[in-house]
Amino acid sequence: MAGMTLTHLTFVGKDAEPATVDFSPGLTVIYGASDTGKSFIVDAIDFAMGSSQLRPIREAEPYSSVLLGLRVDEEDLTLVRSLSGGTVRVYNTLLKEIPQSPPTVELKAKHTKGQRNTVSAFLLDRIGLHGKVLRKNAQNQVVELTLRKLAPLFVVHEGQMVALTPPYHTASRTDATTELSLLRVMLEGEDDSNLEAAVSDDVRKVSKGKHEVLQQVLSALYRSVEGSASVAELHRQNEALSRTIAELTPTLEDVLVRRDSLIRAQNELADDQRSLEHRIGQMKEVTARFGLLSQQYQSDLARLEAIQEAGNVLGFFQSDVCIFCGASTEHQIPPSHAVAEAEKFAEAIAAEQQKTSDLLTDLQLTLDDLASQVEIAQAAATEAAQRTEVARAAVVALEGEIGPTQQELASAYAKQSQVNHMLATYEQIEEIERLASTFAVLGEPEDVVPAKKWPSPASLQALAEIIRQLLDKWGVETNGTVAFDVERDDLLVDNRPRHTRGKGMRSVIHAGFTLALSEYCRQHGLPHPGFTVLDSPLVTYRQPEAAEAENKSANEEEYVSSDVAAAFYRYLDSEVAAQTIVIENTTPPAQLSKAALVHRFTKQKSLGRYGFFPPIS
Repeated sequence: MAGMTLTHLTFVGKDAEPATVDFSPGLTVIYGASDTGKSFIVDAIDFAMGSSQLRPIREAEPYSSVLLGLRVDEEDLTLVRSLSGGTVRVYNTLLKEIPQSPPTVELKAKHTKGQRNTVSAFLLDRIGLHGKVLRKNAQNQVVELTLRKLAPLFVVHEGQMVALTPPYHTASRTDATTELSLLRVMLEGEDDSNLEAAVSDDVRKVSKGKHEVLQQVLSALYRSVEGSASVAELHRQNEALSRTIAELTPTLEDVLVRRDSLIRAQNELADDQRSLEHRIGQMKEVTARFGLLSQQYQSDLARLEAIQEAGNVLGFFQSDVCIFCGASTEHQIPPSHAVAEAEKFAEAIAAEQQKTSDLLTDLQLTLDDLASQVEIAQAAATEAAQRTEVARAAVVALEGEIGPTQQELASAYAKQSQVNHMLATYEQIEEIERLASTFAVLGEPEDVVPAKKWPSPASLQALAEIIRQLLDKWGVETNGTVAFDVERDDLLVDNRPRHTRGKGMRSVIHAGFTLALSEYCRQHGLPHPGFTVLDSPLVTYRQPEAAEAENKSANEEEYVSSDVAAAFYRYLDSEVAAQTIVIENTTPPAQLSKAALVHRFTKQKSLGRYGFFPPIS
């Protein structure tokens, strides 16, 4: 069965030195002084795989993203997530810096029922656990298995290690039923997808009330269809009305197209008529102005003619006296003065008369042309008015033709609407009758087979035996008895419930359960994430005196032999087939194999590695 192997955890930031820790495919130990980021590594692994938030610490402030490298079936992947939360980006390669290229896929961090584009569905699918369904409560309601529900079984935080709750439970006792269902899935591979939901007394009461309400609704609907035609007859009427509508619609559409065409033609003719009338008005205005100009020319000619006649009468044109200075011939200098001046004056009058006469002639031609254009435009306007009237009469005639067809079509639509309403009412009656029958069944008592709560005794015994073997190898006293107490819902070691032990024993028993579950799944070919992360599984104290070992309560320390730590690490280094990452304060044995990877955080700038993050200057 496929499993995951972590390769590294890396924090990156724009102006920060990357902080990274590599993981061995076998045993990785991260130990050293307190407050150096060891437990933060566990939180960051969980966060990169979709947990809701990462607790803020001062050392992480310069960083913006976390990168978690992992390998699944020889496929290299890197999960990248912003420290502020949001989606998880997946790259199909191992990375320790954010690439410029887009991710292979971008996943939602929060699980959404039925959706595959989440980091939970993505990783569960890789290990063969996607789509599993878990029992939620006594009514056999179910929920989907998510990576968040599975995480406490392979990423164990320090608080979980010493918690009084059993290793297969979290602090939230409201999830106890789901967590037992998950344990059954891990040990037996079968989920609760075929579980039949039970009906509680409260649900039955609600069901009965709904049934009564639906019966009242049905009574009202029955009254609304009294005296109406049958469903079959209504369908026949509907078909006949549809045929009538289909026949009338094209006819009406044809008439409407013709009417619209006539209306457009009528509007165009009316526009032409208005344009012609406007032009006629303009030409008449110009004609009137030219008439005034003609009168002016005629007045000028009359005035010139009067001047000419007055000159003859007064002798302005006699050759002996100058018409301008009044001098006689003998006093004129030169002698031809009077004759020349008189001739020029006469010529000027004649020229002005000719010029004005020519202008008057041209103006008259223009007036005649304008009169002709006005006459033509008036004839065109009259014709446009006549054609407009013809078009208007044609539209009126078509309106008379449209009216009856529209009324007949509207009547057909109205009848069809009534028929469809009745058909819809019959369909509503049928649907409510179906619902009412369903609630009627729920309203009756029924025998529900109780759901399987715990894994089978054989599965629990097999897991307990692996736990016993591990604890014995580590030198933890079991007296040969490790068992699951289904009555008290706890894990018994040496016939003592785990929650009654001190935190040292609670931690080592929790570690035994977590590693045994991984080994059980490997032996039986069942899905498992493939790696385990254990934060502070060992609390080593001095060997207690005999008097101290008696009457211990859960709030007192229970000392574990100092040899347990050495045996614990030897087992993880040489016998465990899966990846294990251990976070501890105490120093591991020096005799670990070369395959094991050990990181020591000193919290000293001048000695080895300071911590997960570089020291703050």
